[in-house]
Amino acid sequence: MPQCQPRVDGAEYWSEAWWSEGFRTLDKAYSRLMGFIEARGSVIGMLSGDLSNLLKDANLRDFTLKVILGGFRDECLNNPLDAGKVGECFNRHAIGRFYREVLGIGLTNEDLSELVIC
Repeated sequence: MPQCQPRVDGAEYWSEAWWSEGFRTLDKAYSRLMGFIEARGSVIGMLSGDLSNLLKDANLRDFTLKVILGGFRDECLNNPLDAGKVGECFNRHAIGRFYREVLGIGLTNEDLSELVIC
């Protein structure tokens, strides 16, 4: 009679300890992910509204600029900027790039291209 083989090498599906460890790892990952999602929600809540008002608010101005322009290369400022090439103006590990590409928080390429030549 053929023996059942685990689909994952080393998996001990019959072991309560194996399942406990797996759920402990899953619980940690879930907690970190939820913290990340809640932090994203907080940033969106803080930055919701009119950009000009956010920049006028002394408490939010620096944070807003870091989120929108953090790591934006100097040579892209005050020059006409093609909206399709906005992403190239962020340094590789820029905080502004992180907010745009990972968290989905930022201005559209068109709005950002208009902002940097103001």
